[in-house]
Amino acid sequence: MNYYTIILAAGKGARLGIPKLRLQIDNESFLKRIYNVLKKIKELKNICIINKSDLEWASKEVQEFSYVINKYPGKEMLFSLLTGIKYIKRKFEIIKNDMIFLIHIDHPYVKIGTYKKLMDIYKKNEGKIIIPVYRNKPGHPVIFPYSFGNSITYKKNTGLNYIINNSKYEIIKVPVQDKGTTVNINTVQDLKTVKKT
Repeated sequence: MNYYTIILAAGKGARLGIPKLRLQIDNESFLKRIYNVLKKIKELKNICIINKSDLEWASKEVQEFSYVINKYPGKEMLFSLLTGIKYIKRKFEIIKNDMIFLIHIDHPYVKIGTYKKLMDIYKKNEGKIIIPVYRNKPGHPVIFPYSFGNSITYKKNTGLNYIINNSKYEIIKVPVQDKGTTVNINTVQDLKTVKKT
């Protein structure tokens, strides 16, 4: 079985005035922060979906990721996900129930222990969707099998949560003690609030 990440980082960050992957906390970009966690899991093949205008910067910031350009970054995040799925299909030999971590760039605080816990649970429950839950609130990253990702078709204004909840795949919700799974940065105020904690 192969283990992939698809990191969604193609947004322009209109509400923040800067693409989210370039945001910094403690002089470390969100992109580098996520990389510094993921590099501790050697099995992962890390794929990052970005805007063309960020490619040069990102390639210098984290050389170890495989970068894929979302040609239509104005579309919903689902399109970025499908861009990553197509890349995996094109570049790798797929094995049944290959695992995909879906990671949002605006969730930079997820702990390494959470990634490992979710991954271990998937290994014992191949082919199922794994969702972390912190204080009864579902969060990220989500794990799903490649077969689920490959079955998705792009529909405007249709989110991944809707697709997951209406799929044939069994969902396992995993309680975690990791606030980072539910902390996402969408506005300047979000960033200021996180920096204070």
